[in-house]
Amino acid sequence: MNFNFRYLNKYKSSFFLILSNLYPIYGVIFLNWDVRSILALFWAETGVIGVYMLLKTLLIWNLHPLGKAKIKYKPKVVFSNFIITSILKLFVIPFFVLHFGGFMLVHGIFLSSFFFTDYTQGADIQSLFQYLNLVSPGIIFLFISHGLSFIFNYIGKKEYRMAGWDNITTNPYKRVAVMHFSLIFGGFAFFLFQRSTIMLVFMILLKIVLDLNAHIRERLIYSSAKDGKITL
Repeated sequence: MNFNFRYLNKYKSSFFLILSNLYPIYGVIFLNWDVRSILALFWAETGVIGVYMLLKTLLIWNLHPLGKAKIKYKPKVVFSNFIITSILKLFVIPFFVLHFGGFMLVHGIFLSSFFFTDYTQGADIQSLFQYLNLVSPGIIFLFISHGLSFIFNYIGKKEYRMAGWDNITTNPYKRVAVMHFSLIFGGFAFFLFQRSTIMLVFMILLKIVLDLNAHIRERLIYSSAKDGKITL
């Protein structure tokens, strides 16, 4: 895995990402959060990523894969792309809602079955939602962090002009993969350490490193397309 932290100062959104992910450490140390709290927070962030993916899809108008075509910024091209992509969105957005929503549901049931249960009554979805309420400030911080990235990068740096259907529909799953790697690691931590503060902090720091690298890598892909492969 190539880490891209030398570009950290180039993207302001990276610092908001770090700050929002430091709040769980505060929760572990000062608010008595346990592994279940962290797992619930990471699961909720999956939904946050999904929300902003929908917003990104609404703004996309490029018919070509990222970096695969020379796009001339002419009214006729923009209008035709707008019409075609608008039609595509009528099918892509409902499909994504069903697919991504089902993805979250299955993982929510999985978490409830293994981590939010007393092993006598089976999966306890209500317990999961109780933990979501507990970590709600952390969810708000994550929502703001992803929102600032959406504003600064996707809109502010006009990434939406370069986004292709290939990368816009696969990037959320790449980011979610980081989340669920942390969930798996957290699962082992749950069974081995239960309330080990050091292990929980390490798990959060690991997630920050992986998430930050994925975030910067995504920005560099758009930057590369803008500077060399796509003209707008």
